[in-house]
Amino acid sequence: MAITLPAPNKELTADFFDRYFWYKPDSGLLIWKPREVNLFPNERQMKVWNSRQAFNKAGSISRQVGGYEFVKVILAKNTFKAHRIIAVMSGLLEKYGDDLVIDHIDGNPKNNKLENLRAVSQVTNLRNRKKTNSKTGKIHGVNYHELSGKWHVSIGRGKGSKNFIGYYDDWFDAVCARKSAESELGYTNRHHQ
Repeated sequence: MAITLPAPNKELTADFFDRYFWYKPDSGLLIWKPREVNLFPNERQMKVWNSRQAFNKAGSISRQVGGYEFVKVILAKNTFKAHRIIAVMSGLLEKYGDDLVIDHIDGNPKNNKLENLRAVSQVTNLRNRKKTNSKTGKIHGVNYHELSGKWHVSIGRGKGSKNFIGYYDDWFDAVCARKSAESELGYTNRHHQ
């Protein structure tokens, strides 16, 4: 008998994942547990799988368009994000498909150490992301407004909305206003670095 999922992926809880993995919070690794014979057509296949996989690191790097990389794990012909499995096993999430997202505090989506993970809203997660383009010297949310001859400052407040902060004669004053708004709204120091 093969592994079958007891519920849709989004409904899976720690009880399910604990049967197949150990989690090492200090290294951030998921480790395959040995499997019992009832998960295989015969004892020989169980021994082969256990000799090759049991006690070894689970998962591989998934590379997405745009260069985003994370650890994925294939179980029962389904692909799972390792950081979400870990979040469920560690109690950060109740179920794999909970609405919260898992933020990698240091910005490295391959670092699944428990101290580096937190369950947050999508808005909070976006406030911890790095700058996506590498234009030199540009401060996100601070733009020169040709018509007024001043620096225009705005900031995102979530769900695609931007709030106008003000116009400033001096670039430095504009940057200070933007940084102050970031602090008030809970943006992290990593935001747009």
